[in-house]
Amino acid sequence: MHRFVLQNQDSDSMRMLRHFGGATPDLVGTLEGQPTGTRVDIVSVDTVEAHVRTPDLGTVVEVASFMLAHLSAAPAPEQVEQYARAHFATVDGGYEFSCTQDFVRIR
Repeated sequence: MHRFVLQNQDSDSMRMLRHFGGATPDLVGTLEGQPTGTRVDIVSVDTVEAHVRTPDLGTVVEVASFMLAHLSAAPAPEQVEQYARAHFATVDGGYEFSCTQDFVRIR
């Protein structure tokens, strides 16, 4: 039995990564599409909701920029700021985005 953790494909953090050109292969979807009895079988996928909440724009830009820093063409802070304003702003003036995790067990 093997266990690993992946970002959920439907999380805000993965949508942001795709927006800025990052690859987001769907490993769980690929494994689920294989016939039973192949070399790898998914035993379970437990999805755990998680969120990053910040009271200000500067902090959310810092966190989001860190998450995007591995891209070969990482976006400028101004681009991340624009994205955060459009997608992560909350009604109370803060910012929030999901970074939901899939805990996968395979054999």
